[in-house]
Amino acid sequence: MDDWFVIANPVAGGSKCARMLPEILELLTRSGISFKKAISEKREHAVNLAHEAVKKGYRKFISIGGDGTANEVVNGLKIHDGIDPLDFTLALIPAGSGNDWGRSVGISAEHESAVMAIKKGITGIQDICKAKFRTIHGKMAEKLFVNVAGAGYDADVLFRTERMKQAGRRGSWLYFYNIFTSLFSYKPSLTTVRIDGLEVIREKALSVNIGIGRYNGGGLMQVPHALLDDGNIAFTFIGDIGKFGIISNLSRLKTGNIQGIKKVQLLKGKKIEINSESPMLFEADGEALGETPLYFEVVPGALRVIKTQY
Repeated sequence: MDDWFVIANPVAGGSKCARMLPEILELLTRSGISFKKAISEKREHAVNLAHEAVKKGYRKFISIGGDGTANEVVNGLKIHDGIDPLDFTLALIPAGSGNDWGRSVGISAEHESAVMAIKKGITGIQDICKAKFRTIHGKMAEKLFVNVAGAGYDADVLFRTERMKQAGRRGSWLYFYNIFTSLFSYKPSLTTVRIDGLEVIREKALSVNIGIGRYNGGGLMQVPHALLDDGNIAFTFIGDIGKFGIISNLSRLKTGNIQGIKKVQLLKGKKIEINSESPMLFEADGEALGETPLYFEVVPGALRVIKTQY
């Protein structure tokens, strides 16, 4: 199947994707890009849409939405045995709240530019990461992610934001609002980190981030040492820096200049295991998933993506 298969999530970005979608589809048509469209109607629906499209012969996919939409599409592509993962090409047209994977890959949130990148067809190959975690129901589960995962304070912020969205609140301000509300309730937990089989950290953690890409949280750079295609997982450990430490270093998270912050460690590895004395909430690609214990393994060179440049 030579056509692109478009999967759009209309509720992405506080439903701004629904408002943008007609214009985006018109841009694709005007650019001569032939496609079939499907609409994601609920959480995890994009996984099934991608899975069924593969069975029909589609190999080129466009995700319209946020990081969570792209994550679901990737998970839908990767459950097919016997198909070379590099037979698939994934393009992103950012229309979510954070659009952090787009930043990591270099795809503009300006839709004409994103469509032009698809038209040009320049691709790169990036790693993905396999995560195992405990669900809120107490069972171990597995999921792939393409950008950044986090546990601890960051995930607490995201879980609070998700609960507000479920209650009908919308807007990009929700995440930043909860950055401050979580300050007064989150308590760092004693955390043990093993990288490639060796225990490297045992201390209280404010948050941990595991990155294939660099950006999360709507443009924060908490894994500035991440590279999309180096065959490693970038890992950032932020210890118990306190409330003042969080507030005073927010600007440094925007620039990625966090190496010199006390109790911050930037590491890399191929396998990472995280355990905590009390459960730490866990998210990946902006999706609230579960809690510790956590296990991560890099899957090198597993995803072909449309890029603006190599």
